[in-house]
Amino acid sequence: MEKLQIAKDLIKRRAIDIVRRKIERLKTPMDMVVLTLKAQKDLPEPLIALELFGGLGLGHTADYEPLCSYLELWEIKPNYAKFAKKLFKTATVKTGDSIKAIKEKKLLRESYNFIVIDNLWGCCNQEYYEHFDLFSAIFDFLGPKKGVLILSVLYNMDEIVLKEGNIPQEATRKIKEFYGINGDKGVINLDAKKVIDIYKNKVPRGKFNITSTFLVPRSSFIAYLVMVIERNG
Repeated sequence: MEKLQIAKDLIKRRAIDIVRRKIERLKTPMDMVVLTLKAQKDLPEPLIALELFGGLGLGHTADYEPLCSYLELWEIKPNYAKFAKKLFKTATVKTGDSIKAIKEKKLLRESYNFIVIDNLWGCCNQEYYEHFDLFSAIFDFLGPKKGVLILSVLYNMDEIVLKEGNIPQEATRKIKEFYGINGDKGVINLDAKKVIDIYKNKVPRGKFNITSTFLVPRSSFIAYLVMVIERNG
């Protein structure tokens, strides 16, 4: 099954790269994130990147990897990590549980100025859901003075129900808990503005200053939330 998935993703990636080279105006969502950061003069130089749920590296990682002076990619599936290591020959690829590594402070560097967290519907195992279990801890590694945090987030959850079916009860509970939503009725419907406000309010106050926040849609209900954050003091 993993070999089949690798083959499918590789075909998709090659098709994307062909189109990107031939038609300059066609961009991936991660391309738009990078271009927006460049336009705002917020793209770090040198780029010290941390990808916490890297998969094969064929998704958005391949979009920004050429810009990196350093890329550390974590992936819990050994076969996927092995493929990513072959794909990105200069990257540091670690096989393991990135959430556990963050909580135990076992990442390979003290700080990163470009952190990407993409584990939607995600569970590395039954202990975790999405990025909820590492959000507060990730700020220990953002910096040293300024950095970009990129999260895959859900919004317009009515769309998810229409396309994917009902959200599992345990997922609903964890989403409500993280986003601070009360009540048990119906579907959790967070529009883009609410999502941005919730995450901004979760950034540790006093220690950090948010200088820019924007959303880049990936679909009708998934988006990159991009936050440019400075350390105070």
